[in-house]
This record gives sequence, structure tokens and C-alpha cells, in this order.
Amino acid sequence: MIENHDCPHVRNGEPASGGAEKNLRFARPPWLIVFAFDGGTIPNYSAKMWQMLSRHFQPSDSLTRERLIQVRRQFRWSRTMMGAVLATAEGSIAKWEAGTRSFSGPTRRLINLIYFILLEPEKMRHGLDLIFWHRSDECLEFYKAVFTPQGENVKEEREEKMG
Repeated sequence: MIENHDCPHVRNGEPASGGAEKNLRFARPPWLIVFAFDGGTIPNYSAKMWQMLSRHFQPSDSLTRERLIQVRRQFRWSRTMMGAVLATAEGSIAKWEAGTRSFSGPTRRLINLIYFILLEPEKMRHGLDLIFWHRSDECLEFYKAVFTPQGENVKEEREEKMG
């Protein structure tokens, strides 16, 4: 960002307090619903909240290991080939498969992306599947359960018990 030293409140030709981003960012409280999705709604979470939710839904090391092995077997890729795809050493592939090395976040994400792109592309429906490790349906159900007004939950529970 370039500052104008003659007029300290001006940056990049605009007053520091007059930018559209600043006004729009806080135009609504962060918990308001901001867009509709598959007949549902998604809240305007902060980046940290999206990251926390993503980590909650991330697959375990054992599931990621299984997916790594399954991709290699399905496509008959050597560890060298898989290492080239993941931009990592052949030895790292061997350690991940043996369970002696844990996956970093980006490696876990990349392995799961490769798995779903190549082996289960029908589960790549939208951006939420990428954020929630192809478990967006579970996330949306969780969201509905948490944010459904209490009166509606009680009413649904009564109907289920009576029905």
C-alpha cells in the first residue's frame, strides 16, 4: 500500500476511512445469513471460524493414508510417481504409508483432493465440499441442528415421538 505523505489520511488516492471495503465489511453483524445454498443458508463466518470448522471435518491420518494407498494402487503409481505428484520425496510417501509420519495440513488436503478428483468426482459438487473435506452434507446438518430455533427443535422432537 502506498501512502501519501503530504496527506497522511490518504492512501492509494483514497481517504483511509472512505474505502468501500471498510463500509461493507461491517455493514452487517457477522452472524447474519449472507447467501443461500442448496435451499439452505450459510452464515458469514470469519476466516478463523471457517478454518476451525474445516479442521473439525478433516480426515484422520489413517483415512488419509488409506486414500493415498488407494490412489497409488488404482493408478499403479510408484512412490516416485506419487512423490512427483505431491512434490515430495519418495521416502515421505513410504513413511506416510507405514504410519510413521503424520501428514501436514496442505499434504492432507492435496491427497484428499487427488483422491476425490480421480476416484469420487461426483462428491465434488461445490466449494463447501472443498472446505469441509467432501463432508459438506454433514456440516450443513450440523449447522441446521445448532442454529434451528429451539421451539422448532422441540416441535420436531415431539412429532418424531408421536409418529
